[in-house]
Amino acid sequence: MKNLKDQLTQIVSAAFEASGYDPDYGQVTVSQRRELADYQCNGALPAARPYQTNPRQIAQEVADRLTGHAAFAEVSIAGPGFINLRLADDFIADQIAGMKADPGGRCGLEPVAQPQTIIVDYGGPNVAKSLHVGHIRAAIIGSGQSEHRSRRLDVSAPELIDEAVVRALTDADLGPDGIDAVVVGNM
Repeated sequence: MKNLKDQLTQIVSAAFEASGYDPDYGQVTVSQRRELADYQCNGALPAARPYQTNPRQIAQEVADRLTGHAAFAEVSIAGPGFINLRLADDFIADQIAGMKADPGGRCGLEPVAQPQTIIVDYGGPNVAKSLHVGHIRAAIIGSGQSEHRSRRLDVSAPELIDEAVVRALTDADLGPDGIDAVVVGNM
C-alpha cells in the first residue's frame, strides 16, 4: 500500500498531465496552514515560467480536474497559485480500513529493503556527582520514547517497526566520564 502523500501526488500529477502540464509539478506536501487544507500542491508556481502562463490559471485548471474526485472534500486555490486539498472523510476511512486489513500486520507500510539496526544511546546519571532528578532526565525521556513507540505500534521493545527502523536497541550509558550524552548511530 502506498503512503498517503504518494497516493495524493499520483492523483494530482494525473490532473497536471491531463491539463497538459508535466506531471512532476503535481508533488503534494502536508499543508503549512492546517486551517486552509490538509495537503497542498505548489506545482503551479514553478510550472508558470516554462509554460509562460499565469500560475493561478494553471492552478485553476488542475483544481477543476480535481474537484469531484473521491479523495477530496474540497479543492481550493490560495494566493498566486497554491492548490489546497481537504481530504474527504470517506477517503480517510478507506485508508484506515486498508491499513487495518493489512495481512502482514504492518499497517500498510512497505517492508524495508535493507533493514538496519539503530542504536540509540541516551545518557544516565553522572556517577561522579550526587544524584538528583536532573541527572536521570535523559534516561527517563529515552526509555519513555522507547516504551511509547512500542505500545503505539503494538510490538514489543526493542523490535520497533517505524518506517526505516526495523530494530532499535536502547540502553543508558554512563560513558567514560559520566557525562550525559545522546548519540544516534547506525550499525
